[in-house]
Amino acid sequence: GSKVPIYLYRPLSDRYDNPRDLAKITNLFEEYVSNNSNYHLIDARESPYWDEALYSTTKGIFLEDRVHYCSEIQAWFAKKQWELFFN
Repeated sequence: GSKVPIYLYRPLSDRYDNPRDLAKITNLFEEYVSNNSNYHLIDARESPYWDEALYSTTKGIFLEDRVHYCSEIQAWFAKKQWELFFN
């Protein structure tokens, strides 16, 4: 059979105030990507919307609830996924 590409999104929300578990998930995702050529990690910090100056609020990528991504970053994720898929 053929390999199906798997796209993972680096978790960036700090809304739940659980940095230890967030780090565990991030490390797990990075391990998957490093060990499997069909896994890809998409990181919103690479988008033009990420803004370190807004780190304590929306970071430029979240809605005001700091959990759900804004529409611009959703579109960026989709574009990035297609770029990875066709390259």
